[in-house]
Amino acid sequence: MTQRDANSLDLNMLKLLVVLYQEKNMRKAANRLHVSQPAVSHSLKKLREHFDDQLFVKVPKGLEPTPLAHQIAGVANSYLEGLTRELNNLTEFDPKYIDQTVRIAIAGPILTCIAGSLHRKIREQAPNIQLEIVTWAQQTPNDLAQNKIILAINYSSVPHTKQIYSKKLVDFNPTVIFRKDHPLASKQLELPDFAKYELASLIIPGWNDQIVYAVETLKQYGVEAKVGIRSEVLLALIDVISQTDMYIAHNDFFPIQHFPHLKMKSVANLVEPEDYQLSVNSFCHIKDHHSNLVNWLSGLVKDSLQEQIETSACYCKE
Repeated sequence: MTQRDANSLDLNMLKLLVVLYQEKNMRKAANRLHVSQPAVSHSLKKLREHFDDQLFVKVPKGLEPTPLAHQIAGVANSYLEGLTRELNNLTEFDPKYIDQTVRIAIAGPILTCIAGSLHRKIREQAPNIQLEIVTWAQQTPNDLAQNKIILAINYSSVPHTKQIYSKKLVDFNPTVIFRKDHPLASKQLELPDFAKYELASLIIPGWNDQIVYAVETLKQYGVEAKVGIRSEVLLALIDVISQTDMYIAHNDFFPIQHFPHLKMKSVANLVEPEDYQLSVNSFCHIKDHHSNLVNWLSGLVKDSLQEQIETSACYCKE
């Protein structure tokens, strides 16, 4: 491609090429760019003419980039990211001027606890933001690397690559949750109590798919706990414990105030701190860890979590 050809290329076309390369799907690329699918097809036709290359060929699962498309996407993505960072550094950050789609991923149990509070805080400061919150999944670290999401929230121990920057937001303590008329609701808890009733265990993809940490921790203290049910859906487990003598091992940012038929008790005094204390962390691509937008969002997540922990502490004392 000649110098004249390079200068004649629209930056929006490069962005479209990068998004197509990341999604490998015409419909998904159109959704991310907020344009119609015919518009993407038309732009791709122009790109093919410009580079005299097919760039993407149809395969059963979507689109397959050509060797030239691999090369162009690598250069264009690096250029566009650098341009965005430099432009952000030139302007003072003010959330009220955000007028774009911002996608973040949050682990299911954390999202259940802070969704309402976090959404309210974000919209109060950034009324024009188009917020998308998805659940943390196995592909979330890859989505961070490919700019499909800008921020992710999960427990500190979740595995991630060196490309991902992690920062602690809050520490949390263990609790148990059961129905208010549960046999354990009115007594002082002891570790052997948890061998008498089955555990309703929450699955967090990428963290405890293959292991139930509450069971392993109790085993260290000579207590054999039995799992009655596992689910990725916290509300499903809440429904189960509302109708049985099962209990959920959770933590102190669970929004107990919204479930008057349930009782939550702290169990931090029953085990050694090193056996339970974890934190909730924010995760972003290493290139974004100084981003004003990322730091603003993670700060609001931290505030929402801390407020819920303080509220839960009052309910645990009742």
